This record gives sequence, C-alpha cells and structure tokens, in this order.
Amino acid sequence: MVQHELLIMAIGERFPALMHGRDFWVGHPLDVDTGEQCGDAFIAQWKDGEPPDVAELLKRAEELRPVYDERQARQRRNALLMSTDWTQALDLPADIRERWAAYRQVLRDLPEQPGWPSDVQWPAEPIDDSTA
Repeated sequence: MVQHELLIMAIGERFPALMHGRDFWVGHPLDVDTGEQCGDAFIAQWKDGEPPDVAELLKRAEELRPVYDERQARQRRNALLMSTDWTQALDLPADIRERWAAYRQVLRDLPEQPGWPSDVQWPAEPIDDSTA
C-alpha cells in the first residue's frame, strides 16, 4: 500500500517545481471502522493542467520506499538524540551521563544494524533509578 507521503515523493521527483498543498493534493482512503489507511494514495486535486498517470507514479512510489524508510528512521533517530542532549551536561552526575551516553551511542550505531531502516530494533531509554 502506497502512503500519501510516498506518492508526494514520486510526484516531487517527476515535477520538482510543483508543491503539495499548492499545486496538487494527495489523499488516501480510510477504513470507516479503524480510521487507518486502507488503499493506495491518490491524486485528489491537480492544478497544473492534465493530471499525470497515477499508476506510473504509484509504481515509482514503491521504488522510493527504501529512501522514504531511511528518511523516516533517520528523522526518528535524530529526534531521539536531540531530545537527550541534556543528558550530557557536565553538571549532571557521571553515572547518569554514562548511562545516557551508552544509549545515545546505540542510537548513533542504528544505521549499521541489520534490518535498517525498515526493521529497526529501537533501544529503550535508560531507567532513572534515582526515584526508586
């Protein structure tokens, strides 16, 4: 199933001057009961002349899936690293810094992990045993 982000990537590659939300809109069907996507994304509106062949774009979107997965995994990893920058402040106790430094190193090493980027084993944050 092609998510709308993938279709937007395929359109952006073929039509780099066009912008989603301005020149075209992409949507996807939702299951009435679950609210989850239940089919391929589609072009809901196209403002730049005749719309392109969506089947061709869906095929290209599937080819772009590894690029999309890589981008999503790196964004998550980078957000986790940024949200833990505070753990490396020199005024924190050394044991706390060391636990978090080990966690952060595992995050940095994730791209070398088998299964990256589509089957990532995300590490658990260190446990704060000061409140136990």
